[in-house]
Amino acid sequence: WQEQMSRWEDEVRDNQPSWTVLRPTVEEISTGGQKYLPLGDGSLLAQGFAPSKHRGEMSAPTDLKNITAFRLELLNDSNLPLKGPGRSVKGTAALTEFEVEAAPGDDPEKAEAVKIAAATADVALAEAPLEAFFDDRSNQPRVTGPVDFAIDGNENTAWGIDEGPARRNLARKAVFVAETPVSHSEGTLLTFYLSQKHGGRYHRNQNLGRFRLSVTTAPEAKADPLPKRVRDILSTPLSERTPSQTRLVFRFWRTTVPEWRRENDEIEALWRQHPEGSRQLVLEECGEKRPTHVLNRGDFLNPAREV
Repeated sequence: WQEQMSRWEDEVRDNQPSWTVLRPTVEEISTGGQKYLPLGDGSLLAQGFAPSKHRGEMSAPTDLKNITAFRLELLNDSNLPLKGPGRSVKGTAALTEFEVEAAPGDDPEKAEAVKIAAATADVALAEAPLEAFFDDRSNQPRVTGPVDFAIDGNENTAWGIDEGPARRNLARKAVFVAETPVSHSEGTLLTFYLSQKHGGRYHRNQNLGRFRLSVTTAPEAKADPLPKRVRDILSTPLSERTPSQTRLVFRFWRTTVPEWRRENDEIEALWRQHPEGSRQLVLEECGEKRPTHVLNRGDFLNPAREV
């Protein structure tokens, strides 16, 4: 199996299109009071107040021509419940709608909606009723399910990522393909609308916790089926990998082997029986030190000099 897995790695190592990360500016009036902290890798980390429903608006310029698709990555972070990638008490999220507008870079007022022709994701859940925990007393039959729910124009449906106790807190990704390539001679101003309206009462939100937006000009782009942590390991030579890294790659690769379908189905059934664990908050030191400021009258939104 080592030789077979090695050949598979050679096939998938460089089979992804090139993506250009955007660094959008968030329209704060659209966030319902939630703050978005820009991080060094281009991602945004949701912080502070968590509204149960909102439609975030954010814009980013790009000089790319003939943009064919948009990628939304949901990323883990130690500042999120159970490391996210969402802000719910379980670290999950639900994306109600994904929308894009494009305007000429030299004339932002001429924005037009970008029609999304198709969407793919690295997790495809069956349609399921929203948990009672997120009931908003609207008496609407709200559901979560596959990523197609994020482009259907229906605010009662959403792309869900909760695969159960053992696998709900993983990084995820979705790719949205434009019906017609987006291009302007003077560059393009892209505006994204991320509707997150599957929360409930009492601030029981299902907001995106940490996410990153990218664009590509590649034709027929799709969401990478490889989990982010597996994709990252493939750049490490076999001889330099730790045993745990090898096991992690194997754990995904064996699901692609047709001859092991029966065994894979048995393992999948066991995963679905995984019990709901009990979690406890702990302190974890940040890898990158954050600046500390004197706060004017103790207001964390009004920092003064750095300590």
